[in-house]
Amino acid sequence: MGVFLVVATVVAEIMFRRTTKEGLRNTLINVRQRIFAWWIMVGVLAVSLALGETVMLVLFMLLSLVALREFMALVPAGEKDAAR
Repeated sequence: MGVFLVVATVVAEIMFRRTTKEGLRNTLINVRQRIFAWWIMVGVLAVSLALGETVMLVLFMLLSLVALREFMALVPAGEKDAAR
C-alpha cells in the first residue's frame, strides 16, 4: 500500500505541474487532496499500530460507530421503525 501511495503522489504532482488546462488542474487538485487524505489515514493507522492493540481496537470501534451513524442517516426510517 505504501509504495502505491508514493507512486500516486509522485504521478499526481508531476501531472499537476505539467498541465496548463484549468479544468484538468481542478481535477488534479481534487486528486491531490484525496491522496493527502490517504496519507493522513495511513499515518493514523501506523500510529495506532505502534501504540498497541488497545489503541487499535479503540480506533476501530470509533470508526465503526462513525460508519454506523452515516449508514443510519442514509437509510430511510419506515413506519414500523418510527412507531417503536
